[in-house]
Amino acid sequence: MADLLRAEVQAQRAPVAAGPSVRERGVRVQAIYGIGRHLMADVAIDGDVQRFRSGQEQARRRDARAAGEAGESYRLQRIEPPCVVLRHGSDTLRTCLLGASDPGAVR
Repeated sequence: MADLLRAEVQAQRAPVAAGPSVRERGVRVQAIYGIGRHLMADVAIDGDVQRFRSGQEQARRRDARAAGEAGESYRLQRIEPPCVVLRHGSDTLRTCLLGASDPGAVR
C-alpha cells in the first residue's frame, strides 16, 4: 500500500510536459441562430471561431487572435440552415452543422 501511495505522490510531483496546442484543422459550423433573414453563423476555421452575419461577406472574430491569419480569406456567400456557404479564393465550400443532413447535397 505504501508503494502505491509513494508512486501516486511522485506522479503528482512530476512536471507536466507542455506540448504545443493542437488546433483542429478544417471548417466546421458550430452554430446557426437568428430569426428570418437576420441569421448569424459561428464557424470554426482551423480552430479559429468566426462569426458570420447574413448579408455581410466578412466575418467578425470571436477570439483574440490577430487579424491576417487563417479565416480572413473566407467570405460568406449565404446561410442556408443547417448549412453555410463560404467562398475561399475561387472555391465554394458548403459546410453543415455536425449531424445535420445537407438538403443541397447531390444524391
